[in-house]
Amino acid sequence: MANSLLITKLSDDSFSFVVNGDTVNIITNIRNDMTTVGNEAHFKTSNGANLIKLQQILYNEVTIIDGATLPVATSPLDLRVKLRSVGFWDWLTAGGSGVDRFDELADTFEYFGNDGMVPIVDESQLKLIPFKLPDVTYLNLFPSPLQPLQSIRVNAAGTAYEFYPTVNIVTQTITAGNTTTAPSEDVVYQALQAIAGSVSTTLPPGIEFIAVGGETSYDMGNTAIARMFFWNGVPQSFTQWSQIGSVISFAFPMNAGDFNQFI
Repeated sequence: MANSLLITKLSDDSFSFVVNGDTVNIITNIRNDMTTVGNEAHFKTSNGANLIKLQQILYNEVTIIDGATLPVATSPLDLRVKLRSVGFWDWLTAGGSGVDRFDELADTFEYFGNDGMVPIVDESQLKLIPFKLPDVTYLNLFPSPLQPLQSIRVNAAGTAYEFYPTVNIVTQTITAGNTTTAPSEDVVYQALQAIAGSVSTTLPPGIEFIAVGGETSYDMGNTAIARMFFWNGVPQSFTQWSQIGSVISFAFPMNAGDFNQFI
C-alpha cells in the first residue's frame, strides 16, 4: 500500500507535512526540497536529509493545500509544477525579489509581437528594446575574396555580383619609348606623331572646351574631320565618340569641368 502525504502552506510561508493522516507527528519546515525516482517522490530538507521517514510516496498520493486544495498531480513533472506554484522553493530566492524569466525583468519587453527580434540597449529610455536584425543574406551574392583595383557589376545571369577590370584607366603621361604601361605610352605617342605628320589644313586647329555638365554632344563650328578626342587628357577610342558634320557625339554624358580636346 502506498503512503499518502498532505502538504499545507502555512501563513508564515512554511509548509506542514502529514503522512498517512498522522497529525500527531506533523512536520513543519520552510527550506524544503524534493526529488523524484520514477513515480515516487522523495521529500528532503535543503541540505538533502530526509524530511519525512516514509519516502515511498507516489506523485498522485500527494495532496497540496494553499488556502484551497489543488488538483491531484498527473505526473511527477506536474507535481513539481504545482509545488512551485505554491512557493515550495521560494526559500531559494529569499531576501530578494529576483525573477527567473527574461520577460519578467523591469527593463525589458514582452515576447508577443517581437518574434525573431533581439534585445538592444536603448540609452535614452534606460531599458532593453526589441530590434529586428537587417537581412544580410544578400551578402552571399558578392564575390570573395576581394580583388585589388577591380570594379564590381551584376553578372550576365542577373543572379549575383562579379569583379571585372575597370575600363578607361590609362595614364595621362605619354612618353616615347615607354612600353611598360597598358596601353603602351609609346604606341599612343607614335600614333599622335603620325597624325601630326599627316595633318592637313582641313583638320580642327586643336579645338578645346570645358563641359558645364550633362553634354552628350558638341558643335565644333566646322566640318573638319577630327582624328583624336582627348577627354581630361585621356585619348578615347572610336567606341566612345563619333562625328557627323560639325557635331561630335559622346557615348557618355559629360561631368561639370571635364576638359575636352579635338585634333
